[in-house]
Amino acid sequence: MTVTARNGAAQTEDGLDELVAVLDEIRLGRSGSRSELAARTGLGRAVVAQRVGDLIERGLVLECGPGRSTGGRPARQLMFNSTAGHVLVADLGATSIDVAVTSLDGSIIARRDEPSDITDGPAHCLGRVEALFEELRSLPDLPGRLWGV
Repeated sequence: MTVTARNGAAQTEDGLDELVAVLDEIRLGRSGSRSELAARTGLGRAVVAQRVGDLIERGLVLECGPGRSTGGRPARQLMFNSTAGHVLVADLGATSIDVAVTSLDGSIIARRDEPSDITDGPAHCLGRVEALFEELRSLPDLPGRLWGV
């Protein structure tokens, strides 16, 4: 399968898997440099460099200052950019609807809740979720773009 990136470049499913593996390593704080990423993921240095470049271009990863030197030139450190966007989440219970907007690291930015009766049916309940989502999306200063629901 081929996926088209926002920049128009085609990315194979393998490339997407590699991109996700690299992002997870950085996001979870397990790897802070390209050499650590190569060692932990088993990917070649060129592939790691390309995937990191893709993530930087998308705004999901930031290059920070140099790390500790282990004898050579200090490696540039990488950091997950949790403010590159936001996500909408919903929890529909039997008696309430809870929605929130979070940063990409899951930190709640804002939330709304209201009583609801599940017996009102899916059209009513999902209509309320949509209205609450619109309310949250209209908040000023949400980070980045919407990445998912």
